[in-house]
Amino acid sequence: MANPQLEDGYLKIANELFDALIRIRIPGEARQVLDVIVRKTYGFNKKSDVISISQFCQSTGIRKSHIDRALCKLERMKLITKKGNGKRVTYRINKDFDSWEPLPKRGFIPQKGNIKPDATSNVPQKGNDVPHMGVKTFPKRGHTKDKKYIYQNTGDFSNFENSNIDQLENAALMETPPLELEKPEED
Repeated sequence: MANPQLEDGYLKIANELFDALIRIRIPGEARQVLDVIVRKTYGFNKKSDVISISQFCQSTGIRKSHIDRALCKLERMKLITKKGNGKRVTYRINKDFDSWEPLPKRGFIPQKGNIKPDATSNVPQKGNDVPHMGVKTFPKRGHTKDKKYIYQNTGDFSNFENSNIDQLENAALMETPPLELEKPEED
């Protein structure tokens, strides 16, 4: 059974910085790598430290290629700074959390022309030219319940890709009465 004690060592980090780390969305492997940097720096009362890729691998259990990808992601998000190259690389936490660049929420796909430099550029210049903003949704793939019901009841499987679902649905509702289940007779 684990029995951690403060006497065996502890991590000293400013509450304001830790609160900022809580608020920002960091993917799993990148978060593990960031935790190693925090542990190797603030855990030993240092501002920066030379950390080898093998130390990251040993601490996290993540493969080297994934460590490299996670480090690049942390740099792009401006959570860490990196000095040097090759085998002697020094890592440091960027304490200026106002400069951090969070990842977009999952599922958001910016469409071309949606990101505007200022708020006034969203105003339409002429006619009904209203800018489209929002999340792009993708249609379901494969057979859905609705499609299966329509095709079973109309018997029309021809031209599946180009069929008009509304026409098939209307035909299914008009031509085929709903199925009624027979109740089992009681003894």
